[in-house]
Amino acid sequence: MVGVPITYEAVVDGIRVGVSRAKGVALAPEDITDSTPLWSADELGQPCLALDSLDVLELIVFLEDEYGWDLPESSIDAYDCKSVGDLATMVIEHMRGKP
Repeated sequence: MVGVPITYEAVVDGIRVGVSRAKGVALAPEDITDSTPLWSADELGQPCLALDSLDVLELIVFLEDEYGWDLPESSIDAYDCKSVGDLATMVIEHMRGKP
């Protein structure tokens, strides 16, 4: 799937598939939306992905291998990148050459 257009929806879909593989569970599209927290939930009872550093590494490797996206692990910052949507935006900006 190398050469997949860099759209917000494509990145969110890629993140969804990558997280499913990293976590080893099947996740439906409604299980991971752009507002789903990556690390921890801000509100009690809010679902989150609870990614750890190994999950993040697996996600990055998946996105690079599957989609041909070049994304340095150091670019994913837990303070700036709190949700799937934040990560998708960061990936798009990185791929378009924005700092």
